[in-house]
Amino acid sequence: MKRLDFLITVLFAVTNTWPCPAQSTGTNPVPANALVNESWASISNRWGSVSLDRVKQAAEHGAVTAEFYLGDTYFEGNGVAKDQSEALKWIKKASDQGYAKAQMYLGWLYDNGNGVPQDYGAAVKFYRLAADQGNARAQNNLGYLYYKGLGVPQDSIEAMKWYRKSAEQGDELGQSNLGFMYGYDKGIERNYELAEKWMRLAAEQGSAKLQYNYAEMLTSEFDKNGHQIANFVVAAEWYRKAADQGYADAQYKLAELYHYGELGNDQRSNCIPWYLKAAAQGNTKAQAVAGELPKYYPNSELLKSVDTIEMLRTGAESGNLAAQFQLAKRYQTGDGVPRDLTEAFKWMRKAAQHDQTQSSWVGDAIDELALMYEKGEGVPQDVSEAHKLFLQAATEYQQSDATFHVGQMYEKGDGVPQDDRKAVGFYFGKYYGYNSPDKYPNGYIQYGGPKDEGMERLLNLWACGRGFPTSQDKAEPGYREPGKLIKDWEAQIKTAKAQLYAGEIYYQGELVPKDVAQAADWFNKAATQGSPEAMNRIGKMWAVGMNGASDPKEAANWYRKAAAKGLAAAQYNLGRCYAKGEGVPANPVEAWKWLQLAAGQKFPNAAEARDAMQATMTTDQIKEARTLADQVHAVGKP
Repeated sequence: MKRLDFLITVLFAVTNTWPCPAQSTGTNPVPANALVNESWASISNRWGSVSLDRVKQAAEHGAVTAEFYLGDTYFEGNGVAKDQSEALKWIKKASDQGYAKAQMYLGWLYDNGNGVPQDYGAAVKFYRLAADQGNARAQNNLGYLYYKGLGVPQDSIEAMKWYRKSAEQGDELGQSNLGFMYGYDKGIERNYELAEKWMRLAAEQGSAKLQYNYAEMLTSEFDKNGHQIANFVVAAEWYRKAADQGYADAQYKLAELYHYGELGNDQRSNCIPWYLKAAAQGNTKAQAVAGELPKYYPNSELLKSVDTIEMLRTGAESGNLAAQFQLAKRYQTGDGVPRDLTEAFKWMRKAAQHDQTQSSWVGDAIDELALMYEKGEGVPQDVSEAHKLFLQAATEYQQSDATFHVGQMYEKGDGVPQDDRKAVGFYFGKYYGYNSPDKYPNGYIQYGGPKDEGMERLLNLWACGRGFPTSQDKAEPGYREPGKLIKDWEAQIKTAKAQLYAGEIYYQGELVPKDVAQAADWFNKAATQGSPEAMNRIGKMWAVGMNGASDPKEAANWYRKAAAKGLAAAQYNLGRCYAKGEGVPANPVEAWKWLQLAAGQKFPNAAEARDAMQATMTTDQIKEARTLADQVHAVGKP
C-alpha cells in the first residue's frame, strides 16, 4: 500500500496559516500586554458594529485594536476597497505600540511575501516580538522557521522550544508540530507516547487537516523500541472525522484502508463510496483509482451508477500521473473505451513527460512509450527513439522491463555499441537497481538477484564465456565474486534455463572454480523441471565419468530421456550409444532411428553417422528403422 511521506503531511507550511487578527479596546491607546488574550471575535464585534469613520477616528487617536482592525479591514477588503499599503500602515502602527497580534500579523506578511517583499529575517523579528509576549501562533510559526532554517540557522532544539510554548497554550498547530518533533525529527530524542499525545490534542480541536495528520501518524506509529505498530482501526476513526468534514485527502486515505484490507477483508467494498466522494471533490488520486474499481468490485451497484471511466479521464486531464498512465493502457487494449492507439500514445506520452519525475509511474510510462515507438503503435515506427527511451527508463528509473531490454540491446549491439559487460550490468538491473545498472554488479547486489529472464540471460552470457568481470571491476569497492553471487541467488535461480546455465558455469570452471558436484546439482534441478538440455548434459557427464569412473548405462538412460523430448543432440548421442553398444546392447535399427531423427533436425554429423550405419544394415532393418523413426515423428515431442 502506497502512503505519503509523513513528514510532508504533518509538518505543513504552518506559517502560511492565516494569523486570525488581534485585539483593541476603545478609542484610547492601552498597553498591548493587557490585550494579548482578547480574541479576534471580540475585536471584530466591537469595531464591526460601528462606522468605518469612527474606527478610523479611534485608530488615529492611537486605539491599538482599532488600528489593528482597520489594517485587517483594508487587507481583506471588508466594506472597503483592498489596499495593502493602507493595511500595512495601520498594522505597523499597532505593532509599534507593542501589540502582539499585530507583530504576529507583520511576521506572517513578511514570511509569505504578502504585500511586502518576502523577508524571513523580518518575519523572525516580528514573530519573536509577538512570541515573547506569549502569542501562541507566533511561537508556533517562529518554531517552524527554526525547523526549516529560514531567517535563522536551522535548529531543531530551538524549534521544539517554541513549539512547546505554543502547544502548552493550546495552539493546535503548535501541538501538532510538537508531536511531530517527538515522533519523527532525527535531532530530537524520540518519544512516541508524547508524539501521540500532542497530535491527538491537536486533532481533538476539530481541524480536519490535523485530524488527518493524526490519522497519518497512526498508520505509521512506532513503539518505544522503534518497531512499527500501525493502528489502522483508530486511524480510520480519525480519517472518518476529517472525511465527514469533506476533507478529500482523508476520504481518499480512508478508502485506501478499506480497499487494501487493513480494516478486514470483508470490509473492502466500503472503500467505494469514499473513493467516489474524494473523486467528486477533484481528488485526482481518487479519480485515478475510481477508473479501476470495477475490476475489483464488479458487482457493486454503486459503481454501476457512476461513470468511472469519465472519472479516470477527469483525473488524467487534471494532470494525475497514474490516471494518465491507466487511461493510456485502456486505449491500448480497448478496456472500457474503443481501442485507439493514437489516443493511447497521447496519454502515455503525457505520463512519460510528467513533472513528477521521481515516480516509478514515469519510468513505466517511458518504457511503454519505447515499446510503442519500437512497434509503431499509435506513432510512426522509430527504433532509434525506442532505444533512447529504453535507455532513459533503465538508467534514470531502473525500470524492470527496460533494464532487461537494454541488456539485450548491449548483448546484441542493437542501437548501442555491443558490450557484454554492460549487458550483464543491465540484466542485474532486472530486479535490483541500487546502483546505476550500467555499472558491473558489485557488493550492493547481495540480497537477491535478477528474476527469470534477466537471470537467464545473465547466466547464459557467463556460461558462454562472455561478460566476465575485469581487473577494474574487481578493484571496485564491495566487489563480490560471481561464485558468491550465484550461491546467494540460489532461491532466485528457479527457471530450468537459468539452472542449466548455472550448471554450465560450474562445469566449465572459467568464471568460478570448477565444481562437478555443483554442476550436477544444477543440471539435476533443471532436468527435474523437464529440461532436455540438462538431461543430455547429465548423460554426457556420466559418459566421461561423473565421479572419476564413467557409467555408459546411466549416460544412455539420460540421453533417452532427452531424446524422447526431441532434443537433436541427445538423439545423436543415443544413436551413437546403440551403434557402439555403449550402455545399451548394440542395435543398428535403434541406432539408425535416433540418428535419422537427429539428422532430420540437421544436427552436425548425424546424417553421416546414419549413412555409415545404414551401410552395415539389411534392407529389412532399414525399413524397420525408418518405420520406427516415422512413428516417433507421428507422436511428436512430449
